[in-house]
Amino acid sequence: MLADNSGEVSHEKPERGEDGPRIDHGMDPEAFTSVQEDFKHKGSRRIVLLGKTGSGKSHLANTIFGEELFTAYHSPHSGTVLCQAETKCIYGADTTLVDTPGFFDTKRSEEELRPEIIRCLTECSPGPHAFLIVFKVGKFTKQEQEVVDKICQFFSNDALQHAVIVFTHGDQLPPEMKIEEFVAENKNLSDLVQKCGGRCLVFDNKHWKNKPPDQYRSNQFQLQALFETIDKMVADKKGSYYTNEVFQEVEKRIQAYEGNIKGEAGNLTPVEVRERAKAKVHNDFLIQLTGIATGALLGAFFGLAGMVVRLIKAIKNPSEVMNLIKKVPMVGAAAVGGEVALASGIAVGVTAGAVFTTGGVLGGVAGNEAAKGAKTPLEAAERAAKAVTERFKDAIK
Repeated sequence: MLADNSGEVSHEKPERGEDGPRIDHGMDPEAFTSVQEDFKHKGSRRIVLLGKTGSGKSHLANTIFGEELFTAYHSPHSGTVLCQAETKCIYGADTTLVDTPGFFDTKRSEEELRPEIIRCLTECSPGPHAFLIVFKVGKFTKQEQEVVDKICQFFSNDALQHAVIVFTHGDQLPPEMKIEEFVAENKNLSDLVQKCGGRCLVFDNKHWKNKPPDQYRSNQFQLQALFETIDKMVADKKGSYYTNEVFQEVEKRIQAYEGNIKGEAGNLTPVEVRERAKAKVHNDFLIQLTGIATGALLGAFFGLAGMVVRLIKAIKNPSEVMNLIKKVPMVGAAAVGGEVALASGIAVGVTAGAVFTTGGVLGGVAGNEAAKGAKTPLEAAERAAKAVTERFKDAIK
């Protein structure tokens, strides 16, 4: 990718002379060309941007696409609150970027996050080719460490194998320092990068737009390196993307709706049909998963085996889960309190790791059962809260 004289990003394949960008990611120009040609025939890339509020995800998405498609905020307290997906053809392949709210922010409420996690599931179905985990260059504070901890808590090893660590605010790097050197200064950050196959890059969405004297410190250099990294990662996995049973269930439902919509409205384009189908699945899941805490959703999204299995059971057959859980002894009022919290969408006092134990599963399943037949998420929430409150009353008699 190149920047023209105006500083805009071009997605034309760059000419490579002796002074062209150095390949840092183990792929020579000929191999990169082969990968790009392969993508032209195989179709698309789906990329999800993750990171805490204020890390620069939306600005990065705009830098990647070379235009202002994503809503970017300038205050760290008012960043992306809705999941947004946009698609553009890059190197001959339709590339979808999914910008997310701060899934790993400690101050985000269940009510804010649940619909956006579900929206992300539908937008990148049947699964993303890459996760971009975004941090700012700078002092690695307690808040950044909490994000790393949450990523390690929720991500399966398989998900991390599809991840790239991307830093913004590259102008904060000391002179002559490469991003790998910056990462090496913090053990926890270094460990995370290693879990992601050593893949890390750096951008500056403000200062690196025009051609700088140091070609490393240019967005055009980093953009090309980013797509080389992603395409090599996908090629090494024989074209596969990250998926799990939850994503597969989402895609199955989307395709079922697509068939119905095509029959009802034959004049829609394939893109319009899919968008309508995704919207229907999103609404269905909002209703069906009213009683499930966001910690459970995140764990299932990123492939934690236990949470994937349990969420799929809750989606496909809530009664089966209830029968299994009846065999688990209750642990008193604390567990019942967990049920009420989960059903109301607050999850007070329930950790992500405990979401699907005893009270957590019971609350989620009770809410799920009660939500059946609801027409809107609000109606589902009211039904779920009422159902679990009744369970609470029965338990303390």
